[in-house]
Amino acid sequence: MWALRSSPCPRAATAGGKGAHPIVLTKATEKAETLIYQWVPPGRDLAVPGTLNAFRCLIILARPVSDETRYSVSETLVKSGCLFAIAFGPQSTLWDDSIDHANLAQFDYGPVPAGSDVMTSWHDNESLEETLAFAKFCSTTAYDGRPLTTLLILDFSDHDRATEIKALYAGAS
Repeated sequence: MWALRSSPCPRAATAGGKGAHPIVLTKATEKAETLIYQWVPPGRDLAVPGTLNAFRCLIILARPVSDETRYSVSETLVKSGCLFAIAFGPQSTLWDDSIDHANLAQFDYGPVPAGSDVMTSWHDNESLEETLAFAKFCSTTAYDGRPLTTLLILDFSDHDRATEIKALYAGAS
């Protein structure tokens, strides 16, 4: 049985003034998981919650995103502690590569220190439901074995879909 709790996150305000919407899902036999949904409106800068550390990120691409934005977001995610990035939608493989390059660039393309490896995946031929299930069940451990209990969902779409995405995630199996 899943328990669901939702509350606004004042520390994750976007440039548009809306905060991220975290929910905490727990199962009697599992650790608590924190899900933070953040809509990224067209033309707005991304504000990653400053309290994240060792997290995973699902990037939903429902609209085109410029190369500059893709690299800037990739760099921000890596510097913020993202250790598993999942890209969904058209051209999601570009995000996979961009995050890999941002991770390498932060170490001047030299050896990546233990615990700093960012795993990436792209899902351009899967449904959103399948990708949410992957994010929920298959991306919960970092490369070094650390549990990743926080999932940040960045939704690059034309409108806020927090309720829809949270419901799909809660129902993913």
